[in-house]
Amino acid sequence: MRPGTGSMPVPANSFFATMPYIWALFNPKTLRMKKQLHYAFLLSALLMGSMPWAHAQSGYFGNFLRHQVFDSTNFNNFTIVDDAALNGDPNKNILITPFAFLTLPGYQENYPTGLYYASGKWAIYREDNVDSIIYPYAGYNLVNPTTNGSAFKHTASAGNTVGNVTYIDHPSTNAKPNALVFITHNWGSVGGVYNNHPTGVYYSNAESKWGIFNEDLFPFPAGAVYNVFVPDSGSPNAFVHTVSSVSALPSTFLNNPVTDANPEAVLIVTHNYNPGGLGGMYNTVPVGVAIKSSAYPLIYHLDHSTPFDSAMSFNVLIADDVSSGLPNSGEAASGLTVYPNPAAAELSIQYEVKEASLSSLKLYDLQGTLVETIQQQWLAPGRYTATANLHALAAGSYLCVLQSGEQLSRKKIVVVH
Repeated sequence: MRPGTGSMPVPANSFFATMPYIWALFNPKTLRMKKQLHYAFLLSALLMGSMPWAHAQSGYFGNFLRHQVFDSTNFNNFTIVDDAALNGDPNKNILITPFAFLTLPGYQENYPTGLYYASGKWAIYREDNVDSIIYPYAGYNLVNPTTNGSAFKHTASAGNTVGNVTYIDHPSTNAKPNALVFITHNWGSVGGVYNNHPTGVYYSNAESKWGIFNEDLFPFPAGAVYNVFVPDSGSPNAFVHTVSSVSALPSTFLNNPVTDANPEAVLIVTHNYNPGGLGGMYNTVPVGVAIKSSAYPLIYHLDHSTPFDSAMSFNVLIADDVSSGLPNSGEAASGLTVYPNPAAAELSIQYEVKEASLSSLKLYDLQGTLVETIQQQWLAPGRYTATANLHALAAGSYLCVLQSGEQLSRKKIVVVH
């Protein structure tokens, strides 16, 4: 059975359509005490579903969008994505990650998904090769990378596959243990190969290559095709997230100045078995991404129950342009102004505090490491000015981040000497 064919009518959206799912969240028959906090994190995604998410946006890595499953887009085991930026080209190198749009526990798929192309459009389908629907109101992040990295396809064959691993042979990944590799299974258009297993990437020190592997150790199927994207080294919109501590929750918060200051960015996630070629930890449950209180993104297990192990790592791709501040574009919108920029010795920072709160100004490098706390104190509403001494900083790019209560703003700065 192939994933299917069809066309997608224009979807409708209604907040009232979410009411049965809101009730399901609080139904005592479905709520479990140890998951209450996790479910509350995902509740904010309900209200976001009534907001119009723009299609065919373009940012740091190319085209990106969010797709939501409606009855009108759902055909058995697949949902059709109809977008002008993606239609008509079977050679797109699209990446996908499940996103908690209107989804709730029990309404998000707990199975691997892939892409296929038919009738001039792309579709997302269930890998389990059964004629069962993708849950209504499920969501997906999609990115078609065209810039700031290497996008290509990898096909598993007898010559590059051993057991549950197929090895990538590409200049962007060979002998580069710190490369950030992102993958999505591509069934293609005719004669595709299914791979109904959670997948991740790992670096083989013996082969000096990155591999795509089945997390459950099932043999990798010959002929399976994967879209692969490797962002340029040093990109501010790609990083490794590592779970810092053992938690009973099936979710892990991202702690990075780019994601924290840009909650509407479209995130793509791939499990990284051993960042830098060190260590190694499996993750046998598919993951998705969600947003808490429209501010703090998180990665969560789609079964809504399996906790994340400490030291488990994920590659995170942020489909947005940090240099323009999208979607928080413009200095007036962010309440944060820096000058001169570029700066050599001293940076003047003007910012606005909207409500009385503990406020902080901090400098981060583009890998998310805190470089300096410029100021941290309790402030009343108003406009303020601070100064940062840059003499001790190496030349390069940094992020100036303002946090004041729930207010979070950022500005990219360049240091020159």
